Amino acid sequence: TIQVQDQLKQILNGNIDIELPPISLSPTTKSLTKKYLIRGGLPLSYLAPDEDSALLEIQKTFDRGFYPIRSETHSLSDSVAVELSLLHSKEFTYANIIKKTRVGNRVLINEVIEALISHGYIGCLLPFLFDENKRTYLKKYFYFDPGLVTYLSGYRDLNKEIGYKIEGIVYSRLLNHLQFQLTKNKGLYFYKKYSLKSDGSLRFSKGEVD
Repeated sequence: TIQVQDQLKQILNGNIDIELPPISLSPTTKSLTKKYLIRGGLPLSYLAPDEDSALLEIQKTFDRGFYPIRSETHSLSDSVAVELSLLHSKEFTYANIIKKTRVGNRVLINEVIEALISHGYIGCLLPFLFDENKRTYLKKYFYFDPGLVTYLSGYRDLNKEIGYKIEGIVYSRLLNHLQFQLTKNKGLYFYKKYSLKSDGSLRFSKGEVD
């Protein structure tokens, strides 16, 4: 209803406070969670004797699966895959990819991204807009397996990236749930407060609700 939609808008815009209960993990659960966030869920990676061996197994899996779509765009494919791991669950931008590869053609970059999506490596989130007639290029990509993020980005320290890795896991589980629903759904979104400029285009504010 319009009333429910208005209340949701008030919550998303920060006009209504919501208290969340604290969450704590047992030492064993915390250790297993950390292992999964670094190594991911690929069987040979998770069961490997150490992290280096785990990342080697991830490399083998990624290279075998991604090889068919590389061909003449080999270096571009690598650069896009690495950049998406650095922007895992964050707002996507072409800037670094164009700077590193000197490929200004966004069509080629988008082809690699679409290939990663079709091969089941990454998913995509769009911002939710209350005005369905508006369009934006803003989006977020996330890898389905956190081990791929570790391998491609080279980051093993979870202190800074743990939140984004957990977001990616939540996104992937939600997307999987939506894909197996019998009823029609509109997809997976995140919300970022926005306003309209004088020319009708969107101006997004800092911060977001996932």
